[in-house]
Formats: sequence, C-alpha cells, structure tokens
Amino acid sequence: MKRILLALGLVLAVLAGLTVISRSKMRSERPDVIIGKLRNGKGDREALLMKLSLCRGDSVPDMIAGLRDTAADEAFRVKMIELLFAKYRRSGDERILPVLKEALDSPRVAIRLAAVAGFDLYGNDAQRLFLLPRVTDTDPEIRRTVLTTLCAPPDRHSQKYVDPFWNTLSLDQRTNLVAACRAQLPREKDEVLTHLLRSAIGREVEYLCNQATQCIESGDFAKGERLLLEALAVDPESHQARIRLARHYLSEGIKDKALAAADKCGALLHFKPLRTAPTIDGDPTDAAWQDAFRYENRTFYHSTSRWAAKAAEGKTDMYLGYRDGTLYVAVLGYEPDMTKLIIKHKGRDDNCYQDECVEIFFDPGAMEAEVYQFIFNPIGAMMDLYKGRIAENMSCDHAAKVFADRGYWACEVALPLKSLHNRRLEPDAVWGFNLCRTRIGPASECGSVWPLYGWNHRYGFYPLAVFDPPAR
Repeated sequence: MKRILLALGLVLAVLAGLTVISRSKMRSERPDVIIGKLRNGKGDREALLMKLSLCRGDSVPDMIAGLRDTAADEAFRVKMIELLFAKYRRSGDERILPVLKEALDSPRVAIRLAAVAGFDLYGNDAQRLFLLPRVTDTDPEIRRTVLTTLCAPPDRHSQKYVDPFWNTLSLDQRTNLVAACRAQLPREKDEVLTHLLRSAIGREVEYLCNQATQCIESGDFAKGERLLLEALAVDPESHQARIRLARHYLSEGIKDKALAAADKCGALLHFKPLRTAPTIDGDPTDAAWQDAFRYENRTFYHSTSRWAAKAAEGKTDMYLGYRDGTLYVAVLGYEPDMTKLIIKHKGRDDNCYQDECVEIFFDPGAMEAEVYQFIFNPIGAMMDLYKGRIAENMSCDHAAKVFADRGYWACEVALPLKSLHNRRLEPDAVWGFNLCRTRIGPASECGSVWPLYGWNHRYGFYPLAVFDPPAR
C-alpha cells in the first residue's frame, strides 16, 4: 500500500510540476508578458519579437498600450508602431488605424517619423492623405518623407490625364496643401526640400492643366482656358502652365496671343535667315553662324524632373538658322573634363542615345503628331526617327567634333526641308522645337531647352519656333 501511495504521490508531483511548467510557459507566451519584456529590455529581443508574431492571443491591445506608454523607451514605442503597421497590413484590424493616425501628432519626433514612414510604406492612397498636415512639420526629415510621398509620380503609361493619388484629394485638401507649401517655401533652407515643395505645387498645376485639356478636347474651350489660368494663378512662374496656355491660344488660331505668351515666358525660339550657308564640319565658329539665333548662357532644365522645373548643371549653347530651304542647327556641349565623355557608337542608326548626345526635335505646325527626331553623339554618329520609329532615314548633312582645348564638343546639322517629306516653309509657320542634351560620363543628367516633366517625348511642352523673314 505504501508503495502504491508513494507511486501515486510521485505521479501527482510530476503532474503538478508539468502544470506549473505549462502555466509558466503559457504565461511567458502571453502578448502582455512578451511586450513587457521588450519594454524592459529583458531576454533575447529577436526571439521575443518572433514569439510575439506567433503568439495566439490578441496582441493588439497590448501593442497599442505599449505605443501609448509615454514613459517607455522611444525605440520600444517605435517598434510597436512597426508591429502595428505589419499587423494592420495582414489583418486590417479596425482598432489599429486610428492609433497609428494618432501617432502622427505625437510631440516626439521619432514617433511621428515612424508613423510617417509606416504610412509611406504600407498606406494606400486614401491613408496617405493623413500625411498632408505634416508638410510643415518642424522636423526636416519628416517633411522630406511626406513630400517625397506626395511627389511620387504615377505610372507614366497609366490612363491619359489620370493621377490616381491626386484624384483622391478634395478641392479643399488640394487648396490647403498648396497654401501650406507656399507658406513653407520662404522658410525652407534645404534645396531638396524647396524643390519638393515646388513639386507638390506643380502636381496641382498639372492636375488643373490636365482638366483643362479634357475640357478643350470635349469642346468646352472657355472652361479649358479658365482652368489654365487657374493653374497659372497657383504658380505664376510655372513653365507647364505658361507653355500650355500659349499652345492653347495657338490651337484656337489666336496666333499673335500665342506667340506673345510664349515670348513673355522665354518659350519662343527663332530660326534666323542666314546670309551664307555654314560649313558643316563640326566646328560652328565660321562667320555664317553670326546671323543665327544664338541661344547662349541660358538655363537648360532636367527633362526628368517630374513636377517642377529644375535647372540642369551642364552648360549648353545652341544656334538656329535657315537658308534656301535648309534648316541649320549647331550645339555646343560644355564639359569640365572632356576625357570622361562616353562615346561607343559609330554607325548610322546605332544606339547613339546611349552615348553623350544631343537630340533635336522638329514638330512642323506644332501639331504634336508628326515629330522628327535626330540624335547625334560627339563623333557624329546619327540616329533619326519619325513619329518615334526608325521607319526611314532622312537626308541630313551633319558633323560633330570634340574640342578639349575649348572645353566643349560641338555638333553642326544641315537639314533640307525636302527630306522632311517635302515640307515647305511658309512665312507665318509656327513649329514646335526642342533640343535635349544627355550627359553620361562627366555627369548623369538629361537637359532640355524647356522642362518636359518626365521624359523627352512630351511634345506638348516643346517651345514654339518661328522663322524670321529675311532683312530687306
């Protein structure tokens, strides 16, 4: 009997021990216990985080409590924000979003920054609207993150005129955002942040311009013009609004008003009559070029800057002229170190756009449809396209040379109008014209005569060009 009682006691002791161990283990895996250890810095942090992610209990209330615990270490509270974002992304728990939104207004910079970063990484377009008030945050890193999110470009291949994120903003939200950015501009000292503020304003300008284009295409010209003027009121210096307004007047047949608007903002170029034809040898220093329209010491702009004009660093000069049915263009591309030029392609229609190069675009009648493109690298290799396709080769006398002692490489082009499908030059002709210069070796930038807001083939932003009559 004693043996039976002893055995029974041992079994009961073992069961009691297992129960204690089991309860202890269960307690150690409770969310509040794990979060408590994380808060107090006890145990292996990574192991605790793994336990927290796998625990069966409802961890949300404890994570929220941890985040709201102002006495806790900031690093711990930041971790709670990260975990809550991950939890919300997986489960969509409705208790989480208001708390994360609340963190955006925390007096602690680290907490606000973590919340901003979370909405930037995990938020959808509607949730990113929570970030709008933070464009004037006292912390520059928060302003940078918010503005970078607001200025992230949509897919350029998406549906025409659609900006999915901007479409989620109400009129009041857009108006208030623009007002906040304009108020912040004179206070901002950081060059990058200044550009981002201008980009946020520029996104509203493009939104209004796109709305205007839709109205014009549907026949409501009055409303279209009104929207363009509204865009110009948002930013009177906007290159986009100004060139779109000038081109609108041109499409309406109000040529004088169009040219005056383009001239006022620097988007009117001239092909000057030349008394003698230049020698096309890649060295545009002969006297014939003195009669040309000389576009010198002027700002070129980054083609890829999406919402706001940004000056390119490389200096580029351009000369334009015409004579006896031939268009003449010369380009000088300055570089501080000519030994760093990248030049790999040598043949006709090779991919010379992958080298240092200039791209010249002609848009007869400024119709934005039948555009001719010519690409030249510093040794004169040429690629030409019509309507964006290598469908045929145009007759074009051209030459380019590198002049290291002068600090530039130069290109000369003579393009007979007859090679452009027998086009004729009418006395009152208005063309679209643009010149882009790509720098590969010494720098990484694509500069353009006029801002193109994303890529070189946005023909509707090209400056207007007229052909001055010969002197009598």
